[in-house]
Amino acid sequence: MIGLLANLFDLPWLWTGGTGTWPLGWIDTPVPPAVWVFMLGALAAVLFWGLQIMKKRKSIVILLTLVVLIVVPLYVLYGWQARVGEGVQPRYLLPLLLILLGVATYGFARDNLGFTRLQSAVIFFGVALSNSLALHNNMRRYISGLGDAGFNLNANIEWWWNMPLSPMIVWAGGSAAFALMLLGLWLWLYPKGERPGLRVTAAARADQPQATPQP
Repeated sequence: MIGLLANLFDLPWLWTGGTGTWPLGWIDTPVPPAVWVFMLGALAAVLFWGLQIMKKRKSIVILLTLVVLIVVPLYVLYGWQARVGEGVQPRYLLPLLLILLGVATYGFARDNLGFTRLQSAVIFFGVALSNSLALHNNMRRYISGLGDAGFNLNANIEWWWNMPLSPMIVWAGGSAAFALMLLGLWLWLYPKGERPGLRVTAAARADQPQATPQP
């Protein structure tokens, strides 16, 4: 029972592992704290924003997803007589977190969820920066080992392909490609001249009481 309670209290660490609180790969490539700070902030912001619009079915699905996120890892850990951090990895729960995020953001009329341009820009910037930092550390892990190699991926190379592109160029290209994808998404979400605002779907508006016309 003590082990079960300890796992219950440690469970949030397992949930947040996909945002960078756990190392990458086979739990052997840590990332800078900035990664999980930005990613957790973005995840929390979108989840709480989505709770502005709550319907009965949406509430039920969110509750069921949360129950699964709690029961499944606890059941597996209890069966293995293991603690959080042993056996069950955050990536196993990541699909459930994406389901939770998708359901939480359901019910908005706009694809941008009513976020302002600045709010979305801050979230996208944090996600792009997190991706760049995580990619850098993951490349460093396989190019020369983590050690004290410094920021320059071209230094102390122990393994790399025989090609004209250096590690730093590949890292910069990968970081830029992801950032440009987010920029394109931001431009698509906010067409020129359109002002975003919080609006519910037509179905949600239909459930709201209508004013009775006066004779």
